[in-house]
Amino acid sequence: MHAAGASTQTGYSYSQSQSDNTVSQTKHWTQSRTVRAVAGLAVLGLGALTALTVSFFASTFAAIIAAAAVTVVSAFAVVGYFSHHSSNTITPAFSTATTSKPPVYHPFPAADNSGKGRSTAENIRLQEENVRRLLEGYGYRFYQSSLDGNCFYDSIAHQCPEIARNATELRRKVADFARNWQHYSNDNQNFSVLEACAYARLLNDVGNEVGGHAIATGLEEIATTGRYSDQIDAFFTAQVTRRPIVIIDRNGEVKLAVDENGKAIDWTQSFNRELFPQNSILLVHDGGHFMGRSILPNRPAG
Repeated sequence: MHAAGASTQTGYSYSQSQSDNTVSQTKHWTQSRTVRAVAGLAVLGLGALTALTVSFFASTFAAIIAAAAVTVVSAFAVVGYFSHHSSNTITPAFSTATTSKPPVYHPFPAADNSGKGRSTAENIRLQEENVRRLLEGYGYRFYQSSLDGNCFYDSIAHQCPEIARNATELRRKVADFARNWQHYSNDNQNFSVLEACAYARLLNDVGNEVGGHAIATGLEEIATTGRYSDQIDAFFTAQVTRRPIVIIDRNGEVKLAVDENGKAIDWTQSFNRELFPQNSILLVHDGGHFMGRSILPNRPAG
């Protein structure tokens, strides 16, 4: 689920930087203006020369009439010529409009050129504040999930305490479910797209170590406390919690949504509280960190 939008513009735009206008467009536009100026001066000169020539053979009045006639005819000819030959050229478009892009928030930006980058704690605070405002816009309170590698399960366990007391217990239940699901799926690989992604996740060669022990597969990674969680893990978790799970990004765009049976929910691109079941588990995935809504009631206003 994604959105894509682009607009193109032809011609030389004053509001664009030089790099946004091609060299050929700029060169042609400049040359056209120069040629027109030279042509205008040439017409005036031609008229004056004609008047001087006629003055040798006729009266002053006749010379003026002849010069004026030659000047007018020559002017029309030159203008017509350049108008015809410039009809297919690129006309300068002096647009004052500029493309407005929303500010991009980077949860973990690198240090600036002076070496004075924000600390990890400051970045996390900024990240959480952005997500807090996002959730408040939907009428939810923000839940500050753990930063120990279990944020995915912590955010979910908080929203369904009747299923698991904490992230560790929920992770274990999800790993058990995923292991059994893989066992039965080995003999039946007629998958939907989402099921195929989930199956590939379990078999993926992770290739990292925890305490000297290599984690070889995604299934082992799911079962290991403090290890990375993928969005596709919601496929298994939703079936454990028997609740729909919706994952959005910091802009409110739905990245993955599944119902309580792990089937894809794909009827909307942007999150809308009214469109999803009221018991949905909501997660915000930003910069590798999962956060969620709080199940605590909103504080009364005032």
